Amino acid sequence: MYEEMIVRCPDSRRWYKNRLAFTRSVAVNSMVGYIIGLGDRHVSNILIDKNTYEVIHIDFGILFEKGKQLATPETVPFRLTRDFVDGMGVMGYEGVFQRSCEETLRVLRNHDDALLFIFDAFSHNPLSNWKNAAEEWQRKNQYSADAFYPIKAGIFAEFAKVVCVSIGFFERADGHPRQFRIRSIYSKDERELLLELQSLLMQHTQALCAHNGKEFDFPFLARRFMMHGLELPPALRLQGKKPWEVVHLDTLELWKFGDYKNFTSLNLIAKCLGIPSPKEDIKGSEVGRVYWQEDDLERIVRYCERDTVTVAQIMLRMTGRELLDPDEVRSL
Repeated sequence: MYEEMIVRCPDSRRWYKNRLAFTRSVAVNSMVGYIIGLGDRHVSNILIDKNTYEVIHIDFGILFEKGKQLATPETVPFRLTRDFVDGMGVMGYEGVFQRSCEETLRVLRNHDDALLFIFDAFSHNPLSNWKNAAEEWQRKNQYSADAFYPIKAGIFAEFAKVVCVSIGFFERADGHPRQFRIRSIYSKDERELLLELQSLLMQHTQALCAHNGKEFDFPFLARRFMMHGLELPPALRLQGKKPWEVVHLDTLELWKFGDYKNFTSLNLIAKCLGIPSPKEDIKGSEVGRVYWQEDDLERIVRYCERDTVTVAQIMLRMTGRELLDPDEVRSL
């Protein structure tokens, strides 16, 4: 780090300015990280601004000392390895770094009420599961392939299979009330299921709508069609099409309203819009267990149909229309 600064700085004044900025930013981030119990501070999570040489921390998934719960506990209060100390100059950590740490702690202590208020809000945030954050990190990084396969293989089309597809569509004839009809195609023979789905999509599809369908459902189905050597239905055939020719609607994308940072679950959107939760029985992560261990395909069908109705309700709410009554939903 010391040599990097010398090579990149055009003169001694700029080098001195950058060295101070680097040392002070390391001190501030170290003290703040120590107070909030920030872990997982490897070099890929610490960036450096090439213009000012201030350090920038990213990935705050391990907070509130959850790093101590890992299989190899993180016991150091903050990262201060030789590569950091080298950039601080001849005084190392006993000069500007030490004084900056003391000043940062003083400022934090003087504003402890505000900090405690913020930390309390974070610790009770229902969207953040701090309790299992360290365990999730451990599973991702320390499970063997054999142990990890049954947990995550189901979300990869290359290793999974389709056992149920539920499709809903609105129907309103003149003089008759609207109806939302659901048809579920399910079978333990995936090829048989896909052939029936292919026939249905070839005949009736005008547009497809799902929650996170653009990132998961539609690519997943297309890959499974290809792996069985089956022709893709037009609705899943995207090659050569212009963006406005792709008739895919995604409630996750619509709910973002241009925001690309966050994933919002179907269950959470439903709750926000006052729509009954579709997860009253099982969740998506439990489908594999229900199929392979309990051999209860009917239960999976009911789960898929509830999700389909919820997607329809969200689309109605977002377009300013009345929600479906139970008697308007028909299963074919």
